[in-house]
Amino acid sequence: MKKLFIVVLIMLMFAPLVLEASTMFTRRHRVGLNIGAMVPLGLKYEFLLPAAKDRLALEAEFNFFNYDYGSFQVGTTGVIPDATTEIYSADLSLGLSSWNLGVKYYLMGRHEGMFFALGFGQVNISPLAENLKGFVVINSSESTTGEQQVLFTDGELSVDESIFAFRPRLGGTWIWDSGFMMGFEAGWTVLFFDDTIDFNIEGDGSINGKPESIKGTKSIDLTESMPIQIKGIPRVYLTLGWAF
Repeated sequence: MKKLFIVVLIMLMFAPLVLEASTMFTRRHRVGLNIGAMVPLGLKYEFLLPAAKDRLALEAEFNFFNYDYGSFQVGTTGVIPDATTEIYSADLSLGLSSWNLGVKYYLMGRHEGMFFALGFGQVNISPLAENLKGFVVINSSESTTGEQQVLFTDGELSVDESIFAFRPRLGGTWIWDSGFMMGFEAGWTVLFFDDTIDFNIEGDGSINGKPESIKGTKSIDLTESMPIQIKGIPRVYLTLGWAF
């Protein structure tokens, strides 16, 4: 009986090591937190496929960012093409989020080490200007008065754009025996968006001295208003997480 007790005790002592060794290569789920340069925070999930000699994995991630820039004042902006004078002051904030689905290929196998990944998804950009106050003089041939003076006393200017994105990237992932995961990746997010962007504005004010409730949408052609076209943004992330 004493010998049996000693054998059981030894088995219990080494059981965690045996269990760890038997499961370290079968952890097919990974959950992590992305810490990035362009979008500071994000969540990632990765599922390892038992195919191609343990080289393939599927992944999904969601990144988010919101920042309040505070009050600002600006003169002529060129946002309204027919305006001769533009003066604004507002409280500016920026919301940025994205989701991504992708396939990851580990170059050395074992679902670890260096990898190459391809993904696609969507980037949502939502800048918002609140407490908008401004004065705009518009000289338009379409106006019956020839010139319109628009005064904003309390308005809101918003943009809500969804942009399709393609994401090639390179990186590396390392897993400790305990399940702790650390990785990094760098790449480029290629953006595919329309040449126009819609500005939505509403609030109280006046047009040529007459009180008006101002509400409308203005489409801006980016090819004319932006001398440099942005077709993509860099992507650099550190990932910390757990494999199970």
